[in-house]
Amino acid sequence: MLSAFKSCIQLAVASGCRLNLVLALVVGIGWLVGGAVEAAPAARAARTPDIALVASVAAVEDVPVGQFRYGGSTAFAPLRSGGLMQAIERSHPGFALRYSEPPGGHEPGSAAGIAMLLAGQISLAQASRPLAPEERARAETAGFALRQVPVAIDAIAFFVHPDLPIAGLSLDQLQAIFAGRLRNWSQVGGPNLAIVPVSQAPRAADLVERLLLKGDSRLGRSVRLTRDITELIRQVATQKGAIGFASAAEVLPQRSVRLIALGRSHSQQYVLPFDAAAPGRLNREAVRSGTYPLTRLLSVVIRKDGSLAEKAGIAYANLLLSSEGQRWIEKTGFVGVR
Repeated sequence: MLSAFKSCIQLAVASGCRLNLVLALVVGIGWLVGGAVEAAPAARAARTPDIALVASVAAVEDVPVGQFRYGGSTAFAPLRSGGLMQAIERSHPGFALRYSEPPGGHEPGSAAGIAMLLAGQISLAQASRPLAPEERARAETAGFALRQVPVAIDAIAFFVHPDLPIAGLSLDQLQAIFAGRLRNWSQVGGPNLAIVPVSQAPRAADLVERLLLKGDSRLGRSVRLTRDITELIRQVATQKGAIGFASAAEVLPQRSVRLIALGRSHSQQYVLPFDAAAPGRLNREAVRSGTYPLTRLLSVVIRKDGSLAEKAGIAYANLLLSSEGQRWIEKTGFVGVR
């Protein structure tokens, strides 16, 4: 638990946030019971000398001119095209952002993006987890520091076949299912039917191990691995006993699967990831307050070395943290931090 507190505090400090945000992170981290992460840190953006929190994308100042490459967490994929990028291009035409895949055929993700940033291959990285101590150490050895600025909150949603009569699951039950210790839905109040846990490979498998299993165990052998979110949804939609998970932003629009409510470990007080009155809309208040028990921060990682790349990273964070940027983030299916 100490390492989790330390990581969250490091994230707040590295982001230049004030003491009240550090306290919010500590309070919001939730409990670590049985290895499951009970809640991601609650975050609120705070003004600093270079994080301005302006009203519009156009109002962001000190946006450099040039082509700047970026990469990292696949959770940011919905933000890499569409209205937000068009607003940035329209307001700052000289600020050319280009997405870069990892070299050598490596899988994209937070780790790959941070490694590329450390190597100077990109100007800024996108991450869906806190920086690891070894990543900070590598930067320090190279003579610079890494800074992490939270810009959004992502809810992790679990979903089942529409006809499976399960009201909700607690995090310890999900942990046992994906570790292979619970194998039949009758063990969690459902029908006598084999549980078929499904996960994307390998990125999402790493996600569930980090967020849910927390190092206590690894994915069970019964977990089926799929190549992408489309195949994951198809498998769950066609097998009554299947259960999968993904970013809520990816699955909220789906009608072929049913999103289930989640509760904290050993609790039956379940919270839906969507608005009960509008199933296609995220339950933003529950995610923002930490009532929904499984979320993660999405952040911009900046290389603090006084270079033009650092300036680009700060500008990109400011663009996403503008009121307009936060509205686009919420339209995409995430929750803003302002």
